[in-house]
Amino acid sequence: MLVKKKRKSGYGDQRSEDPPAKRAHLFSASVFRKRLKGEDAITAMKEFVSLCKSPEAENVILQYLEAGGGAQELLGLLQSEHKKNMGYIVPVFSALQYIIMKTLTEAQKYRLSVEEACKHLLNYHLSTIHNMLSLKSTPKHRQIVLKLLAAIVTLSPQLARMILSHVKISPQLWAVLVKHTKPVDKSVRTNFIHFLLAFLFDGCVSIIRPLLEIKGLLTSIIPGLLYDSSDTVHLVLTTLQDRVLMNMSISKTAKLHTFNTAVVRSLLALYDWKGPLKWNPTRKNQNDEIVGTNENEDVQQEEEKQIVADAVHDFLQVLCTSHKYGIIFHDRSIGTSGKKHNELLQTVLENLERPWEHEQKAELVLKILIACPDLMKCILLNTEPYLEPRVSVKWLKAVNFVKQLVQNMNPEQTLKPYADCLTVHQIKNVVHTLTMPSVLLRAIGMGMLQHRQLVIRHEALLLLLAMMRQFSRFITSIEQWNLFDEAVENSFKQSIMKELPNAEVLLSLWNMALSPPAESEEEEDSQFGPSIPEQNLRSHLLAVMDLFLLYNKCFPHILDIPSSVNFLADIEQMLGNEEDCEAVAIIQERVLQLLITLDSFAFTPDKEMFGDAIERLSYLVDYPSAKIQARNILCILLINTGLFEGVLSEVFVWLHCCLTVPAEHRKSVIRLLVDAIVRVSQNPETYIDFIAQCEEAAEDTKQVLESSRLEDIFDELLEASDYEVDGEKMKESENALPAAVTLSPLLPGVLETAAAMSDNDHFEGIKYFISCVVTHLLHCQTSSGILLHLIQRWSGLLPSAVMMYVCGWSSERSPQPLKKPFGSQSPESKISKALLQPVEYSISRILGLDMDPSLIINEINASNPMMDPTEYFNSDRSCIRDSIHMLLLYKLCVFHMTQLASHGELTKELKDNCKEALLSLLLVVSHLDKKHQDEVAEASWKEKAHLLDQEQLSLHCLKHTFTHPILLQSFTPIYRKKQITEKLVTELVLELLKFSSFSRTDMMTLSGILKPFKQKLIQQIIGRLKKNKLLCLNMENVIPFVKLFELSFPEVLKLMDHLVAVPTEVLICISDDSHSLSVWGCLLVQLLGCCITLHKPLRAVMVTAVANHVAQLAKQEQLHSTLMEEHFLQYLEQFPHHLEHIQTRLLQCLLQQQAVSSSSVKLCSLLLSRRPVLIHDFISLVRQSKNLRQNAAIVLPLLSAAFKSSTPIEQNILNKMYSEYSAEIQVALLSPSEAADWLKSYSSVVVQLMHKCIDFDVCKDLYHKMKSTAAKVDRYENFYINIVKCLFTKMATNPNDSEMCQIDFMLLILEMLVSLPTENVLDEKQMENMCQALQDCVVLIDGKQGISAPMKKSTVWLSFIKMSLKFGLQPHQDTSGKLLGTLAMLCDIIYENNAEEPQINEVYQWTLSHSEFLNVMLGKTPKKCKLTELLLLLVKKDPSVMLSSHIPVLLGSYNATLEMTDQLVLQLLQMYEAGGVSLYECRPYLWGEAAVSYYSVKSDMGMSLWRQPQANQVLELLDEDCILETIKNFPLSRGLNAPECAKYEHKVYDPAFLLPLFSHLLAPEAVVHTHKFISSGGLAVTLAALCSTCEDTRAAAYHVIARLYFHVEACRNVKERLLGLQFLDALRNGVVSLKNKTPNPQLACIIATFLARTSLILPQTHHAMYIPLQNFIIAKLSLNLNTVPEFFTFFHSSEVEFRMYRLWILQIIRDGMKSDLDFQISQRCVVFKLLLSFYSSVLADDDTKKLILEVIESTVKIPTPAELLVTTYGLLSWLHQTIRQFSQDDTILISTTIDIISSFQTILLNSSELKDGKKVKKKSSMIQHLPHHILLLMLDLLPKLGSKLAVSDLRKYLHMMQAVISFENSRATCSLISTQKMFEIVQRSKAILGSVSDCEDLLAYGCKFAPATQGGSSECGLGSDNEQAVCHLRNLTVKWLQRMYNSQAAV
Repeated sequence: MLVKKKRKSGYGDQRSEDPPAKRAHLFSASVFRKRLKGEDAITAMKEFVSLCKSPEAENVILQYLEAGGGAQELLGLLQSEHKKNMGYIVPVFSALQYIIMKTLTEAQKYRLSVEEACKHLLNYHLSTIHNMLSLKSTPKHRQIVLKLLAAIVTLSPQLARMILSHVKISPQLWAVLVKHTKPVDKSVRTNFIHFLLAFLFDGCVSIIRPLLEIKGLLTSIIPGLLYDSSDTVHLVLTTLQDRVLMNMSISKTAKLHTFNTAVVRSLLALYDWKGPLKWNPTRKNQNDEIVGTNENEDVQQEEEKQIVADAVHDFLQVLCTSHKYGIIFHDRSIGTSGKKHNELLQTVLENLERPWEHEQKAELVLKILIACPDLMKCILLNTEPYLEPRVSVKWLKAVNFVKQLVQNMNPEQTLKPYADCLTVHQIKNVVHTLTMPSVLLRAIGMGMLQHRQLVIRHEALLLLLAMMRQFSRFITSIEQWNLFDEAVENSFKQSIMKELPNAEVLLSLWNMALSPPAESEEEEDSQFGPSIPEQNLRSHLLAVMDLFLLYNKCFPHILDIPSSVNFLADIEQMLGNEEDCEAVAIIQERVLQLLITLDSFAFTPDKEMFGDAIERLSYLVDYPSAKIQARNILCILLINTGLFEGVLSEVFVWLHCCLTVPAEHRKSVIRLLVDAIVRVSQNPETYIDFIAQCEEAAEDTKQVLESSRLEDIFDELLEASDYEVDGEKMKESENALPAAVTLSPLLPGVLETAAAMSDNDHFEGIKYFISCVVTHLLHCQTSSGILLHLIQRWSGLLPSAVMMYVCGWSSERSPQPLKKPFGSQSPESKISKALLQPVEYSISRILGLDMDPSLIINEINASNPMMDPTEYFNSDRSCIRDSIHMLLLYKLCVFHMTQLASHGELTKELKDNCKEALLSLLLVVSHLDKKHQDEVAEASWKEKAHLLDQEQLSLHCLKHTFTHPILLQSFTPIYRKKQITEKLVTELVLELLKFSSFSRTDMMTLSGILKPFKQKLIQQIIGRLKKNKLLCLNMENVIPFVKLFELSFPEVLKLMDHLVAVPTEVLICISDDSHSLSVWGCLLVQLLGCCITLHKPLRAVMVTAVANHVAQLAKQEQLHSTLMEEHFLQYLEQFPHHLEHIQTRLLQCLLQQQAVSSSSVKLCSLLLSRRPVLIHDFISLVRQSKNLRQNAAIVLPLLSAAFKSSTPIEQNILNKMYSEYSAEIQVALLSPSEAADWLKSYSSVVVQLMHKCIDFDVCKDLYHKMKSTAAKVDRYENFYINIVKCLFTKMATNPNDSEMCQIDFMLLILEMLVSLPTENVLDEKQMENMCQALQDCVVLIDGKQGISAPMKKSTVWLSFIKMSLKFGLQPHQDTSGKLLGTLAMLCDIIYENNAEEPQINEVYQWTLSHSEFLNVMLGKTPKKCKLTELLLLLVKKDPSVMLSSHIPVLLGSYNATLEMTDQLVLQLLQMYEAGGVSLYECRPYLWGEAAVSYYSVKSDMGMSLWRQPQANQVLELLDEDCILETIKNFPLSRGLNAPECAKYEHKVYDPAFLLPLFSHLLAPEAVVHTHKFISSGGLAVTLAALCSTCEDTRAAAYHVIARLYFHVEACRNVKERLLGLQFLDALRNGVVSLKNKTPNPQLACIIATFLARTSLILPQTHHAMYIPLQNFIIAKLSLNLNTVPEFFTFFHSSEVEFRMYRLWILQIIRDGMKSDLDFQISQRCVVFKLLLSFYSSVLADDDTKKLILEVIESTVKIPTPAELLVTTYGLLSWLHQTIRQFSQDDTILISTTIDIISSFQTILLNSSELKDGKKVKKKSSMIQHLPHHILLLMLDLLPKLGSKLAVSDLRKYLHMMQAVISFENSRATCSLISTQKMFEIVQRSKAILGSVSDCEDLLAYGCKFAPATQGGSSECGLGSDNEQAVCHLRNLTVKWLQRMYNSQAAV
């Protein structure tokens, strides 16, 4: 019996150590404040703290605050004499914490004062805080200070940053703080956790990032969570997830550093959370359970454990499975590259013990594998030891786990996204690893499959089955994506087959299942525990069969089943007594499927197995689980008989009728069917002849279509299809209409066999079966005659009602609704009755749709149009049974509709009923198809359960409809009034076509079936046109059919050829009220639209004819031909080469209309812009027609086209035009609200016209009038600004009025700008236009003297300054910084330099005092640069504005890089320093966010400036990536005092700031850790500066190295000191050995790069390059600075890590090759001869080749070395040889080669030299013919450009090709690009870019009328890489065509 132990104090003890609190109502705030000033202040404080802990604390604290007290008053108690007295400190800190918490919740109005008090605390009592946190402090003191700090952090982000900067918590200290103590919930650890989480509370990135940068601080709490309370664990994990993981502003690198391997392991350990009750401080008896816990406590413990498990599970799912938020990376090689992309997770998973034993751990690993399939091999290797067969629960869990691993692999997610990046070999490896892992195949093959225990065999079988399914799924996907060819796939399967168990093993599984278990096995089975699931034989046999089927599907030739094996007999033997009949049925179905698949000839009608199989399958369909598959197998058996050739759909009739027979009669019906099939198969000719006789006997022409009539119809259609278009003969060779007879010989065979079975007991069932078959077969016929003659011979077998129904469709009788054999409530009878007789309810209700028939088509596109279609199915006779039944009902509707049409009995009501029935059934069928597609998409490995595997059911129904001869015969799109039946049938066809279009049916397949209908439509249209029957009567269906049929281009040409020849009057439909386009006109528009859609041009004659029609239509006064003009405009824009065939007449007709439409104007604009010769005709029309001149909306856009073409226009014509518009322009200037619309739309043309035509005096007068009214204008639109600017520009040409005009204009625009804002909202477009006008005006100003004084005196100037600052600094206004830029530009011309102007001081103060100033300066918006420019300008104008208090702000905005803003800030700092402002207080300078936090930029700066930053704080700001980038791309020309800002492409540090900073840090009196200086990259940047071209930069670098030397000498670490001194001594001796006359010699960039990167490696003793570099330094007393250091040693290294050494030295050469000096040094080491020869050797791997090419790329960017490589080293020939060895998969090498060739532009641009002031060609013939050689290289590279090439690389290729062709010396080289080559360039570009139809058109039709090329690289440089590449390709094509035209013209 368990003895309950007494708990130790602390687990549940809630007793407080504090004395009981006094009642709150006894508290008096005024008395308390007085006592604080007296001698008993400390007593009062303790009482106050006690009251704060009481429930009435709310009243106490609020009373104190409302009485004027506050945190600052309490801090006043800590005077100097009490500063270290804990008796005072503890109550003050406790009270301050309570006040802060109350302020946060209910007293927000006191927040500012509390924040100031906290700042005071951090500035003046920091030592006290550190003392209370120290290792010597007590736990209670740590708790108090941690609570206070947590409250302060929560109070303000700024205070949080200050705490991070100033409160130092060392690793030794936080190791103490995270320790567990009792009670756990009141321990120091809990307070420390709350303190750290407070930094994450607000989610402020500027706080979280510095917190994460303190390595290990935040994650120090995670290992101890194992024993924390569940609430604490949940709080920590959810906070970290929300604030860190899900924070997109936190980089993945920071997350990786935070959640390292150890942290992730600790998080995984939380799945086995122990809780505070299990924590044992002595670590003794850790496995002992706490005795005496009752049941409630156990339940509570389990609930808490589940809460923790759920929290950690959610956290780890984000951390380990999210590419967006987590720490995982995409491995595009899926683990085949050998590189570890997810090394952290791999390490964790390798050490994860048996995750399958924990449900959530297993789920996590599965999700990790889905996200990172590259880890599959790692996980399986970790699992392999646990797969050794043993009958245990743990083994079963392990097997199920690996099975789930395989099953969860989805090819759409794992393979498809990376397929383009993988080679065929890699794809095979991926599929092998993910679906057929060798680990699992070994485990299965080594005894699992042939184990004596059924449990193990079964689990191994299921595992292999899952692997086979996945393999099949992946192979199917690969086939769909065309990743393998057939040969590769077969070889891959052969390799897989070698590892799989062979057929003998599979058969042994079956045989082992047959044999009874041995006694030993039974004994072992009895020893299994109840947790081991008992395996039944049924499921095992089913799995064996599924495996057989999958083997046969994937590897058809591997299975060889001996004839001695009888699966069916074995099943009966083993499962004869099985009660679960359905399970046995499923196995039998699988067996039959396997047997039929393996040997279909064994199931022919002459074999015994045939009848047995059909009989078995007919009963299997009664079981839901086997129904669909059994039905499909029955179909296969019937089809394989060969009796249904040509009438496959008849199989569905026999199958459906057979399965609908009642169960008691089914056996007789099956026997009848089998006997009939056998009988017919033995003598098929007899029955076929009998059917032929029935065809001859069908003589009733009213009911049956004569064969001659059908042949006439078909011959007519075939003749119509044999037309020729452009020499191409089009014939209909497929999808021919079926013959009238659609019967198999099985029906007479069944009837004959049934007649001999009349005495059978189940004859009634047989008669029912035959009746159903006959009825449904009738509905499949085109007429009833054949079937009627056939059944009359055996009429006794059919009920009289059935005979009457069949006979009713003959011509002598009227059709009767169907009654028997189905019954009056059956769907067949209801639908038949509804189609023949009017009914009260709709057919939709019969089918259960219950919807408005008019909404059926709209229902197709609804999101949830109807319920699951399978819910309609039911085995009851009154319902639809299945999809086959649905198909037969549809054929019933088609039969009724066509027979009514053929008899002439189809009325509108009956047509509507037929339409509703057909569309309703199609709707249900389409939803069945969609459901089937979704099921296949969800589980593509499953066998298809669709009856019609090859096509959709809806497509089958539509095929049946549109192949019906009667439907085609009645189809008449152009009908006469008497053809009522034809009209109704045509309308019905139109509705069905609309349905197929809306439901997105496979129109490609359907188009072949619709071809006869389309040909009939074309034939009728052409017939009308040929016979000149052009009246547009009864043609309303023509246009819809043309749209739906999707005419081919030859068909469009055929119609267009006849249509364009008709008179224009035919295209017009004249009615009483208006004129419109007739059907023929609309048809012409539609055909033009087809040409545009198909992107195919018409013949020139047709285009001319269409243009004439458009011209004639334009003459019609009441006709609106906008649609015609718009389509013709689109056509000409797509095929501009046809503009050559447009006559002038079109332009004249369009412009001479009484009301010219906008489409006419656009068409005319196109004509003028592409054919400038027509401009003279336009000018003539303008000259002659005053009405035309007065219509500015027409003339101005056309005039714009004329101006752009630079065609000279007579001045008098322009004057005439301007005179027509001058009055309206003046009105617009004086009253812009009354401006005409054309003035707003075409203001740019108006401005050009005014500039050319307006007189100076008129301009001056108009300008003065405008000035007087400008202030009254409500809104300044763009046209108004443009016209005002035009007036100013015109007046500025007069030197007498220029100055006053400029002043007036500037003041006017300023006034407009000031009045622009409305309700504090600025119209940015208008503002930018006005600012641009001001900037243009400033550019025209010559001197400042006359402008300065008037501008300064103007009040509008000050208003503009205020407005610019107000809106220019707001975050959502003036985002481009236009206002600030304009303000700076105006200040520059208004104020003099170094002049003490009061206005400047005001402007400066206004700027600094703006509420958004700090946000802009400390942010990263585009405005920051403009604002900095303004500040710099103001300081230049008046240096007196500079104050020392500005320095922290500038440092906070500075990032020490060479970005433009940082350069400006540095100039500002330098000006401050030169102006006498002391910067000493801020030294050594922090920058960026650290400066913001440290200098307290956003608060009172004076309190924190007294503390100087430490050197380590400064060095920690250096970013490793930026250091490496600085070494690689050091700014060689950057001096220490750069007066001008330069633009740098790369983000690098600024040596002008860092070198002086380093000098200060390394001052002799400074304390600096040399290891920190070197490891942070300070020495690396200094060494990189030794290659600078600026003397002062090098001098500063040498100075820093000299100072560092003395600090290294004093280093305590002996090894570090000796190595550092040796390195610096060797460098010093090497510099001395140079014997350079300059005091600060310049080193080669290669040398500097080598030294810099070496300095970064020296502190990293574990780096792979540490040992060789250390040996190099130790061995060298003096560095040889005239050679590449250690080149031969590293390049030809024989060490194990030789490859790394070689790559490292090549990277040094690549990054250091920047000048001629570097090339000379490389020559001394024969670097290039060695690299060029090494590239082609077998020793060079891909990485080495890439680096060699990159070295060459770096070299050819330098002009002189580039020429030497070309002329001396044979680089061009080497490149030719190298390019020819590429394959399209070598995208990296191709990309680098393109970069090399692009770099040859440096030689092209320097291929001529100056001599006597003139350019002279250089003598080298190689250089002179360089364009020729470059072009040859580009053409060699062309076949290597595959679809995997990056778009950016193609852009460079095309840009270089364009540049070479455009080069002045390259006219002859253009001949190298043949037409075939140019087509190849376009096609290869198309494979990468997608559509390049514009370029294809240019090549096909020329560029004579194409739009002008897009300005070279300047305009093409805008937009994405894809857009730029298309632009370069187009320009290249145009230039090539122009050169070709010029060369042909010269010949």
